[in-house]
Amino acid sequence: MNPEGYYSGEIMTGWLEEGQSGLMMCFDINVELEDSTFVNVKASHFTEGEWGEIGQEVAAYLGLDWPNGLRDIATTAGKRVRVRIKHKTKGVEVYDNAYIVTPRKKANPATPEQIEAGLAKLEAQSGTDDAAPF
Repeated sequence: MNPEGYYSGEIMTGWLEEGQSGLMMCFDINVELEDSTFVNVKASHFTEGEWGEIGQEVAAYLGLDWPNGLRDIATTAGKRVRVRIKHKTKGVEVYDNAYIVTPRKKANPATPEQIEAGLAKLEAQSGTDDAAPF
């Protein structure tokens, strides 16, 4: 089993599979671990259902138009990606699950009113007006 964490990798092949809730984007990725060894992992992303939005983010990150660009998934071979390896449990079996990591959308900046309200809350929790909360 591979260690959990975030790693750099290169997509070797990409293809579509039929999953329980529609098509799945699948990738064989050659990943470099922290000890400089290379392992091959399979990353899968749903295109529909509860996790479909993340699949759309992955497709956009890889330069695939949605949804027709999925036909060109093989063109992702050779692209460098960031991969997260996470251990999952199914019954008593523990296995690796890999995901392509995309840059997340930035949160909306706080308004001046939200900043003042947040600072007031922190000051109240710290007990003084000039104490840092950390």
